[in-house]
This record gives sequence, C-alpha cells and structure tokens, in this order.
Amino acid sequence: MTGVREAALARRSCSKVTDAAPDPAELLDLVTAAGRVADHSSLRPWRLIEMRGEDRAILGRALNKADGKKGVSSKAMRAPLVIAIVAAYRKSKVPRWEQEAVASGVAHLL
Repeated sequence: MTGVREAALARRSCSKVTDAAPDPAELLDLVTAAGRVADHSSLRPWRLIEMRGEDRAILGRALNKADGKKGVSSKAMRAPLVIAIVAAYRKSKVPRWEQEAVASGVAHLL
C-alpha cells in the first residue's frame, strides 16, 4: 500500500505537452492497468479511440466544424497522441450513471 500512497501523493498535472508519447505496446500496458477500475458486473462500458498523426487532424477539423469554423483546431494537434474515452453503455441491471462512472475511472487512471 505504501507504493500506491506514494504514487498518489507524487502525482502532478503537467500542462506542458511534449513530443513524447507511449508506443502502442506501452499504451496497451497502460490501458490494461486502467481497465482494472471497479466495474460492477464486469461490463467494461468504455471504449478508447487512439488518435495519432493524421487522425488528430480529422478530429481537429471535426472540432472546428462543431464550432462553425473551418480548418483544423490546434487543440487536437498539441500532443502526438490523443485518446478519446467513450462511455459505451450496456443494457444491464447496472444503471447508466454507474457505467459512466466506470468509464470516467478508466479515463482518470489512464
């Protein structure tokens, strides 16, 4: 438990983005760990969309289009890797809010 406590206390948000990003194998390892969040009925009600390279430009155009603008939003291009976490609700006794909380937990842990 000491390692978990120390990791939580050492955690800091960093607003400066660099060109460093996990490679696909490293990302898979991180997603495997993040997928261990509490998940009632093991529904895994989340999906990840990994965007690198030109995929980020597609997202950037969609963001600008949603705002009634043309071109590519710079927000999508700031980092070499953008991950969208999507709540994928399942028909279940588990309420939607709880499934959304699981997806949020995966996003936070990742």
